[in-house]
Amino acid sequence: MHNLQSDILELRNAAVAGQSAEAFAHSRDKRPLALDDRSLSIHVCHSPQREVEVLHDRLLAMLEADPTLTPRDIIVMVADIDSYSPYIQAVFGAASGDRWLPWAISDRRARESHPVLQAFITLLSLPDSRFASEDVLALLTSRCWRRALISRKKGCATCASG
Repeated sequence: MHNLQSDILELRNAAVAGQSAEAFAHSRDKRPLALDDRSLSIHVCHSPQREVEVLHDRLLAMLEADPTLTPRDIIVMVADIDSYSPYIQAVFGAASGDRWLPWAISDRRARESHPVLQAFITLLSLPDSRFASEDVLALLTSRCWRRALISRKKGCATCASG
C-alpha cells in the first residue's frame, strides 16, 4: 500500500500493463512484495450489498489480527455514499455480539441532512439565479428561516399577498 500511496502522491506511473513477459522480467520498475503483504486487497463482488458484507468481514479480520488497530483508525471512502448507505445500514446495523463494529456515515450530502444549511445555500444562490416569487416565498416560509428572521406567518402572508 505504501508503494501505491507514494505513486499517487508523486504522480508516478509504475504500470506494467502492456509489457511483454520478457520486458517485465528485466524491468527496473518491478517492486518486490512480501508474501504476507495484505495492505491492499481486491475483491470481486456481485452487488453493492455483497461489497459491504465483504468489507465488514475484512474489517473484523483486520481488527482481530492486529490488536493495536482500533475502529477509530479506520476510514472507508466510497464515491457515491448515497447509493451505498442502505447497504451499510443493513450490514453494519444488523451486526451484533462479536460481529458488531461502531460505525457512522459521515459524508451525507449536507443539503439533505441539514435543512438550515440547505436554506442558507439557497439564500446564497439567490443573486445568481432566476427565482420565481414562489421560490423566495418557499424559502421565507421554511421553519428555520421563520425562526431566524422572526418572520411569523402573518409577515409571510403579507409578502405573499403583496
